[in-house]
Amino acid sequence: MLLLMAHLYSYKDKQLQQFIKNSLLIQTELQKYGISYNQTEILNMDSFITDMFYKYDFVDYDIFQTMSALTTRSPHTHNDDEGRMIVKGSGRFYFQFNNIKIELHMDAGDFVIIPAGTIHYFNAIEPIMAIRFFTTKEQNDR
Repeated sequence: MLLLMAHLYSYKDKQLQQFIKNSLLIQTELQKYGISYNQTEILNMDSFITDMFYKYDFVDYDIFQTMSALTTRSPHTHNDDEGRMIVKGSGRFYFQFNNIKIELHMDAGDFVIIPAGTIHYFNAIEPIMAIRFFTTKEQNDR
């Protein structure tokens, strides 16, 4: 069953500007920053990965798992686009654009594509399993 629990907080100069729970409005808000967001179900892992490679020009992926919540990583960027599909669990992505900070709460079924050069970090709320997709085979600190 697909859970529709994603929500987004937007801050400007550390002041909350908006809170969004509707997935279509989340999608629209993130598009302003070049970030793609949608919700989907994985019925077959191999087919899903093949579809993502074809649809988004990804060339590499890995499986990201934790057995407990993670401490927050420092903000960073990648030289390639990163896609992340939450398969199990939940976490928060944080994005920084000058004086704007976006916090996206993601659950199983949520998929996001972060453009290269976007300042971001991820914090697992609980044990999590995610598929991370990349547009290059570059082995930087993913």
